[in-house]
Amino acid sequence: MKRWNAVAYLRTSKGVQEDPSNTIHTQLSIIMEHISRNDNIELCSIKVDNGRTGLNFDRPAYQEMIQEIEAGKINCVIVKDLSRFSRNYLDAGDMLFREFTEKNVRFIAVQDDVDMLYLRQNQQDFFIPIRTLIDQAYSMDLSKKISSQLRVKRERGEYIGSNPVYGYKRNSLNRHQLVVDEPAATVIRDIFRWRLEGMSADRIAGRLNQLGIPSPAEHKRRSGSNCTYAFQKNDVPLWSAGSVIRILKNRIYTGTLEQGKTKSNPFYHKLTKRLPQDGWAVKEKAHEAIISEECFRAIERLLKTDSRISPSAKKTYLLSGFVRCAVCQNTLTRQPVGKYTYYRCSLEKEGTGSCAGCRMPAEKLEAVVQQKIREHIEQVASLCNMIAADDLEDKLRRQILRLKTQIGELEQAAARQQFLIASLEPNIADGIITSEEADELRSSFQNELYTLNGQKQEIWKEIQKIEDRTILKCEWAKQFAPYVGQTEFSRKDVVMLVESIFLHRDKQVELHFVHDQEFEYIRRMLE
Repeated sequence: MKRWNAVAYLRTSKGVQEDPSNTIHTQLSIIMEHISRNDNIELCSIKVDNGRTGLNFDRPAYQEMIQEIEAGKINCVIVKDLSRFSRNYLDAGDMLFREFTEKNVRFIAVQDDVDMLYLRQNQQDFFIPIRTLIDQAYSMDLSKKISSQLRVKRERGEYIGSNPVYGYKRNSLNRHQLVVDEPAATVIRDIFRWRLEGMSADRIAGRLNQLGIPSPAEHKRRSGSNCTYAFQKNDVPLWSAGSVIRILKNRIYTGTLEQGKTKSNPFYHKLTKRLPQDGWAVKEKAHEAIISEECFRAIERLLKTDSRISPSAKKTYLLSGFVRCAVCQNTLTRQPVGKYTYYRCSLEKEGTGSCAGCRMPAEKLEAVVQQKIREHIEQVASLCNMIAADDLEDKLRRQILRLKTQIGELEQAAARQQFLIASLEPNIADGIITSEEADELRSSFQNELYTLNGQKQEIWKEIQKIEDRTILKCEWAKQFAPYVGQTEFSRKDVVMLVESIFLHRDKQVELHFVHDQEFEYIRRMLE
């Protein structure tokens, strides 16, 4: 009698509370009882996929089982029922009737009374295909329900990820709530601070490794997690520039959850697609922030600049990567020219002549920038003092009247668009335009109408802020408050306060500060 080397394959479903009859323990008990009644079957291996969908075969334990079959170690697969093996009608049929048959692999689904060794033709032609088709329909319906539940959780700001990001851990009382993991959070704050001070991601990684600080993957391993990462190359992974940049780009550290960034295909994970940003589920203040929103925005600006320095330099210069040519928008580089050091446009260096004269001594440019920062901080402080001291009722009333006048103008423009839309049909009837031309014009008029309505809504929001006085709280000005009275500013200060710097041909230096729009709006309103 032929001996069968069997593998018991067990699977629980993803994202759903399993029926008690499908727990790992129950599945294994049913399989073991069947083996005990068959002397010619020997259990050689047990493979378990916990929390894995049955709609595809992209499962770690399943792939291990196939490898053992390919190696000739296994020639019999036993499952509790067909749904544990697969809920995909096409994949199940292909695997059972082609792959397993070609390899002489015996397949047994205990509770469905299916044994490929004694498979009757009517089972092959009817029962198994119909059963797997029913299982697939059930799983698809369940997948839709789970997706709907997860969408609601994301909109409520509940964390539904499998492993919390480095710096956070699950709340012991609510697994969908993140709380700060303080040892890791300290490292996060250092990373952001060092980057603001001018250190590159590569140098930050080097310092962390030198200090012996565990990398995110190693920190989680020491915390008891068994998760692994696709980019992990070493048994004890070290910090790298990539891991630092991933942290610097992750908005979760501001307390904001960004979830639902991808849409998966339940049959084939390779067809998973990334959604546009306006399709994400974003919830602000979902958990405690580790770094401020202002700090994160400063890092965003910094990551867009080229602030590289020579390997021999010990620190990043004050304005490296920040100064641009006002003519061609190129970043100015800091270079020695004879006895002096200049910030100069790269096009001038190449000899094109298009930016001739767009350069300035580094010492002079840095002094001008320092002076302009001091002046702007004084202006912000003066504006806040004016708001606190003056009776602004008349000025606010006049601003509301100006805004309502703008709304009236927008409504007149919207009425004109409505008139143009209404006139399209008579113009078609008179033969002035064709239907195709009318459709194109209608689309254009409706888009303009949509834009006008959006502008009107924004103005109403401004009016509301004035009426309830929230506009006078000037929350944005708090970013400048710590610098009042300061005379010299570091690289970190510049990054936090300045959006961009432009140098003109006539040597004029133009600075754009963070919150410039809010500052100018309040200043004009109070004139």
